[in-house]
Amino acid sequence: MLDVSTEQKSGRHSRTIWLSTAIGASIVGGVSVIAFAGWWLTRISGDCGVIRIYEQVFAVMLIGVWLAGTAVGVGLAVYGFVKKSRSIVPGSAIAVLVNSGLLLVCAKVVHSVREADFSLKSTETLMQFLQGDNKDNQILAAYELGEHRAAEAVPMLCALLEDDEENVNLRLNACRALGQICAPPPPSQAAVDQAVASLTKALRDKERFIPQTAAESLGKIGNVRAIDPLTELLVDETKDDYTRVSALKAIGDIGGEKATEALKQARTTCKNKKLIKVISDVLDTMNIR
Repeated sequence: MLDVSTEQKSGRHSRTIWLSTAIGASIVGGVSVIAFAGWWLTRISGDCGVIRIYEQVFAVMLIGVWLAGTAVGVGLAVYGFVKKSRSIVPGSAIAVLVNSGLLLVCAKVVHSVREADFSLKSTETLMQFLQGDNKDNQILAAYELGEHRAAEAVPMLCALLEDDEENVNLRLNACRALGQICAPPPPSQAAVDQAVASLTKALRDKERFIPQTAAESLGKIGNVRAIDPLTELLVDETKDDYTRVSALKAIGDIGGEKATEALKQARTTCKNKKLIKVISDVLDTMNIR
C-alpha cells in the first residue's frame, strides 16, 4: 500500500513538473513575442509613422503562432495532468518547442535589424563601408557619417561628390553629409575649406538635384565665400525654380552685409515674379527691406 501511494505521489510530482514546464515556457514565449511585436511595429514605422500591411502581418503571424502553439501544447498538458494521461508529455514538448522556436526567430530578426542599422555602427566601421565596393553600403555609410559629424570623412566625401561618374545617390548623400559635418561649430580637424570648395563646384553639376543639395549644404556651413557662386546660381535663368530657391535660401542662411547686397541686386534684375516674392520674403526674415 505504501509503494502504491509513493508511486502515485511520484506520478503526480512528475505531471506537475511537465505542466509547469509547459506553462512557464508559454509565459516566457508570450511575453517575448508581444514585446518583440511592439518593438517591430515601432521600428518599421520609422519617422513617418507608416506601417505597411505585410509588416503588420509578420507581427500578427508571430502572435498567432504563439497562441496556436500554446493552446495546443498547454491544452494537452492540462488534459494529461487532469486525466493522468500520457498526453501531458507531448503537450509540454509542443509548448516548449513552439516557444523556443519563436524566441529564436525574434532574436534572429533583432540581430539582423541591428546589423543592418547603420546608425548603430562606429565611425571606423562606416569609413570602411564608404571605402568598400558595395554601393548600397557606401550610400548608407555616407549618410550616417554626416549624422555622426565625422571630420575624418570629409576628404573622401569630397572625392565622391566630385566624381561625375559616381552613383548619384551616393553623391547626394556625400553632399548632405558635408553640410552636416562642417556646419558651425565644425568638429576639430574638419577640412571646411575643402568641403566648401567641393560644394561650390557641385553648384555647376549637370545632375539636377546635386546643385540644389550643394546649395543647401553651403547654407548650413555659412561660409561667406559661397555667396558669389550661390548668387550666380540664383540669377541663372536656365536653372529650375527649386534650385534657384535653394540658392536663395542658402544666401539668406549665410546672412551678413554681403548676402544682403547680393539678394537686393538679384531682386532688381530678376524677371521671375514668384522668385522676386521669395527674395523679398527672405530679406524680410533678415529684417531688411
